[in-house]
Amino acid sequence: NGIEQTVYVDFVIETLKSGKENASRRIMVRAIDATDKVLARKQIEESEQRYRTLVTESTVAVALYTGPELRIQYVNEIMTGYWGKDMSVVGKTLEDAVPELKGQPFLRQLERVYNTGDSFVGTEEEAFLRVAGKLQSFFFNYIYKPLKDGEGNIYGIHHMAMDVTEQVLARKKVEQNAAVLRNIILKAPVAMCILRGPEFVVDIANDLMFLLWGKQRHEMINKPIFEGLPQVREQGFEEILEKVFRTGESFSA
Repeated sequence: NGIEQTVYVDFVIETLKSGKENASRRIMVRAIDATDKVLARKQIEESEQRYRTLVTESTVAVALYTGPELRIQYVNEIMTGYWGKDMSVVGKTLEDAVPELKGQPFLRQLERVYNTGDSFVGTEEEAFLRVAGKLQSFFFNYIYKPLKDGEGNIYGIHHMAMDVTEQVLARKKVEQNAAVLRNIILKAPVAMCILRGPEFVVDIANDLMFLLWGKQRHEMINKPIFEGLPQVREQGFEEILEKVFRTGESFSA
């Protein structure tokens, strides 16, 4: 069409012989235009290369599983580090690569995502993984997202994860300490309570404190103390509490 173009062709060149020994030979050329097929393959290869780069350079753990058997096609070192494995897991099924996942909910979750096409988000889920030869407990935030081809068929699952073990254990320790403190307050032989925030909301109080206030538990819990005891607001206690909250200095009388 008067335009210089690059095309890709599948072709065969062969000689045609007649039955006579000295007859002239002819050459037959058969060709099929493969340009569309080659360009489509190149586009797929470029997309795969971009995805491989994205997985490798990601700052969070990333993996791609293909097929209903959940075969590992791509994975970065962060994810293999979580698993306690190396890059030799590529090409294996997830169940074979990380056998300790059997009996845990993750393989079933992945199968459900592959079969239904619905993403799954896990928050602070506990996983037991064999790292450094020892089965250990970890906590993860993660997402399983189905991947579809041009016809809408699911061919794989994109997996992103983040280790939140330290945060979860720290929170559990705080919660445990809070539970111990709560138990101490409730069983204390003197009136005790905890007032929360700048509005001095009654977080917890023992029976002796309710007796001292002359109030029932439902009248005070989770309410600002001066809402439950408005008569003491003008007696100087509000200023004392505000100063303690503002300066962090104790007050006794």
